[in-house]
Amino acid sequence: MRWAVGLTASLTLVTFVSCCAAAAHPSLRHEQPLTHQHADVAEHLRRLVAYTTPFESMELSSAECDAATESNPLVDYLQAIPTTAGLRNCLAMNFAELLGALTPQCSLNSIMALFSSSDPAMDVLAEFFGLFLAGLGTEALPPGALAALLSSWQLDATKNALFCGVLETQLAPCLETLVPALFRLVDQQKAPCCEELSELLQFARMLAVPGKSLQHSMFDVFNGVHAAVCTRSAKGLCGQPLFGFLARVVQESQATSVLSPLVFRAGLSLFALPDGDAACDGLERGRVPSRVRADGSAFEFYAASCCATGLSTLLQSVDAIVTQLSGDTLAETLSLMAGLSDAGRSFRSPYEAIRQCATKWQCVWAPEWLSTAGLSPPAEYDAAPKTAKPQGVRCQERQWCDRDNVCSTVCQPGSVQVAPWVARATAFQRNLSYAQSLCMTQLAGSHNSATTLARGHGNRDQLVNKLLDPTDANVFVRTNNQLDIGARFLELDAKYFARSFRSGHCSRIDIPFLDDFSSNLAATVEDLVSSAGQRVGVEWQSSLLGCLPSLGGLRAADHRLHRDSLQEIADWTSSHPHDLVVLYTEIGDEIADFGKLDELLEMYDDVFGDVLFTPSDLARVGGDWNSFTLHDLISNGKRVVLGATPSGNRLMFKLSSLCGGWADIPRGSPSQSATSFWGQRMRTGKIVRAYRSALHYTVISENELGGDVLYGTEQEPDEVNAKTLAKFVRAGVNILAPDGLDGATIEAMVWSWAPKEPQADAVAAVISASDGRWYGVRDATSVAHAACVSRAGNAVVWRVIGRGQSCPTTFAPGSPRSGLENELLRQTLASSVGGSAVALLDLDLANFPTISALDAALFDGNATVVVVPISETEAPTPVHTLPPPGQSAATAAWSRYTPQELFAMIQGIFESLNDPNGA
Repeated sequence: MRWAVGLTASLTLVTFVSCCAAAAHPSLRHEQPLTHQHADVAEHLRRLVAYTTPFESMELSSAECDAATESNPLVDYLQAIPTTAGLRNCLAMNFAELLGALTPQCSLNSIMALFSSSDPAMDVLAEFFGLFLAGLGTEALPPGALAALLSSWQLDATKNALFCGVLETQLAPCLETLVPALFRLVDQQKAPCCEELSELLQFARMLAVPGKSLQHSMFDVFNGVHAAVCTRSAKGLCGQPLFGFLARVVQESQATSVLSPLVFRAGLSLFALPDGDAACDGLERGRVPSRVRADGSAFEFYAASCCATGLSTLLQSVDAIVTQLSGDTLAETLSLMAGLSDAGRSFRSPYEAIRQCATKWQCVWAPEWLSTAGLSPPAEYDAAPKTAKPQGVRCQERQWCDRDNVCSTVCQPGSVQVAPWVARATAFQRNLSYAQSLCMTQLAGSHNSATTLARGHGNRDQLVNKLLDPTDANVFVRTNNQLDIGARFLELDAKYFARSFRSGHCSRIDIPFLDDFSSNLAATVEDLVSSAGQRVGVEWQSSLLGCLPSLGGLRAADHRLHRDSLQEIADWTSSHPHDLVVLYTEIGDEIADFGKLDELLEMYDDVFGDVLFTPSDLARVGGDWNSFTLHDLISNGKRVVLGATPSGNRLMFKLSSLCGGWADIPRGSPSQSATSFWGQRMRTGKIVRAYRSALHYTVISENELGGDVLYGTEQEPDEVNAKTLAKFVRAGVNILAPDGLDGATIEAMVWSWAPKEPQADAVAAVISASDGRWYGVRDATSVAHAACVSRAGNAVVWRVIGRGQSCPTTFAPGSPRSGLENELLRQTLASSVGGSAVALLDLDLANFPTISALDAALFDGNATVVVVPISETEAPTPVHTLPPPGQSAATAAWSRYTPQELFAMIQGIFESLNDPNGA
């Protein structure tokens, strides 16, 4: 997932970086006197208004917007505006409207003056932004050249004064005027050529600090930059000693970007300040004792004195945004990275300590550079419509709250109940699946199974949702909510951070810049906590971004311990001795990198013990997955099968080694063949899983951020949800793993019985050619046709015969065992008899469980609810055993449950639902 790209783009939109870069763009620096340029302003305005007016009510495509910008009368000036998120096109097509926001302090003449090459301040402005943007989308400078340029800013007081002067006298009035005007323009639904910018503005609202608008939060950061560089001390502007320190760090570390030394060595070091006067003394001398080192030894800094307050102002504004996004302060995040739990030796926010220092230098604090006085708080809307809610379930509700008292109503784990007819149908289908091998089965499952709202994931999404456009239903932040309602395939992410294994959905971001950034961050934290001669390893890397710092709607420390996730599954399997779970663990890169794999496997061994079916067990029975069924595994006490990526191990099968291989869909392009689905042929021995992330970050999905954009069809959809699951079921996909498993998605996986079928008085079942569903009938002799099946290896062939006829040779009366078999029979029935025909199935309903009026009333809310976990009643114990090594398939013909055994198992489930004690 490339969420960082979106965040970076959002941060750069309509910021002073864009404005300053445009103002300093060398191609627009005119040599002619400004008075000559100003003489043409009226003509420019007349031509511009005449050009843009016809577009005001038009909806233009991206290509049409590009073409219109190229024809704009101000195209020469527009070339300096970044094209990021359509900013240039939006400004070009709406410049006339922005003119109405101009003031005497920011007139068109003031803006034109920014493009003059006769003003030396513009040269300084260009040099400053070139310095800080080097290596970020521009060519990096060699460390020697970068250090020399920084040293020039340390020594040249005039250069610093020119830079701060242009910020305060020329840029500030225009930023205060144009940024809110641009925000208002982009928020309009029909501003031509601003759609992309509007979407990213919604995305950027994730950065808004609670109680403040996005503009206010942005201005706080810009004011922090100004305070760090332009505060005046007795020895000059505060930027000068800071630039000198950065030059020294660049020379020592051979850095090619200023941001790394600025963020890590100048910024994060302040979070290691000691208590009391020692912190103030250290900031005066440039050697600061570290509160996070065991021996309290000092780290190198610079003699910041009162200038530390300006740098602290910048850090505090950034810290507020980080806290809003992750729920943790920067100090808490650094402490978790370092594995520090002792409050006396943890990182600490430095802001109050620095403000209380009585410094030797006296600083003159300039007024707020960009005024935030009078900025309105953000408009807030009802977040409920855009927050994930489970559909089609009843459960015991409870509140999940974090330390800030942000709460979500969730289902108590294990209390979820789906409609009785759905529970009955899925239990019936599941037992048919158990009667097949893993390679041929069809199981309900979920994606990101432990990333649940019931465990806090997505709890803080509501803070963002209430700031988003209420008129756009597709603008929301949503994480997953998986409920325990019948899944037998679960996916867990095993991560290692904060000195513990945890379940969390981190994001492996394949961006070299972020990898380098993360490496530098880890190295800085390691330097700050390591004493002389005693190096302390920091177990954190870029694979943990999204968990630490967290972007999952909960704090990093609130991520559930992985052992607890495993124990919950183990407890469930212990109370369900006749069920099986396939558990896929996505093992984080950091676990191998930090040498933690053996420790992780010991945890799995300890939690599950002998119920695991391991690679050595498979080898013991001959290595052929198709030689035994899931029922056979269950009967031998092997009720948990572990799969893993990126590789297998002594307990876990590598996914690609299961059966004849593994494939995930939808991927690539839809099939052009009637015999495949998203490029995969079913029932070939390969396991095919259907999943698609439903994570959403305002207007942008996780799939879009990762560049994984698909274009499905009506027949082969590119989403896996309640609306589309039936197509994946009918195609024969083995593992159905939607995000947000709930009653609606479970119901969509039902391929057999029609709702509330069969009725209590039914004696036989038929399949309908019109919808493929099964219905009970009171009189089997009245059915004109019957289904016959031939199964040879993986091939399944159906025939439909008339009443009184016998099945053809090699065929026998039968009924489907999966969604694909059911669809093949439906097609055969429709083509051979007709679209409204029905055919008798080989099922005996004598012992089939019924759904009483009380069952229905309980779920529909017309009676007192007794919430009971599904399938709690023990089923008959099978007696078959795994064959000894080398035994042939001919002498190890393992039997399946009979239909009567299946019906007895399901009847027991529904007897428990009627038990007032909630068995």
